[in-house]
Amino acid sequence: MNADRSALWAPLLITAALAAGTFWLDRVSRLPDTQRDASTGGKPDVTMERFKATQTGENGAAQYQVTAAKMQHYQQGNYTDLFTVEMVDMTPRRPPMRIVAESVRLSHNDENYYFNGITHITREADAQRSAMKLTTSKLWVWPERGVSTTDQAVDIRDDYMHITAVGMDLDRNLGTIKLKSRVRATYVKPPA
Repeated sequence: MNADRSALWAPLLITAALAAGTFWLDRVSRLPDTQRDASTGGKPDVTMERFKATQTGENGAAQYQVTAAKMQHYQQGNYTDLFTVEMVDMTPRRPPMRIVAESVRLSHNDENYYFNGITHITREADAQRSAMKLTTSKLWVWPERGVSTTDQAVDIRDDYMHITAVGMDLDRNLGTIKLKSRVRATYVKPPA
């Protein structure tokens, strides 16, 4: 009789073990990447303090510069994590645009910068436009293509407007910002 009971419990124990393993894998996959790497034994192959890199064009002129308090490169995933980051777009004949964020992940596969945490974009004033400040919580940037996008809430302010929206596509080449949904704008009349 005892053998019959243990035969009944065996499938239940196997099912419970599979469920526990599935639960653990689900939890690990939901961790932020830096915590997941630590929990699975992945370690950066390069770590650098006070990181600074400048991308130049074919003519040797600086296109953009990235500085960070700390950089960690992971060979296993072919990506780089940057902490306390500033990216400055120095494209000639355009006002400088600066992006500041808590952390950034650079994917080496598609040259995409994923800004995570509170992210501020500022554009200096020029002859046609006033200075602008944009804030969001996540931002994907392809500096070589001059485009950025987010699916999160954005807050945009300049001398004449305050705009809030959810989702945005910014095209640096065209000088346009396309807002995706829930757009609200307040116009401030300029002084006479």
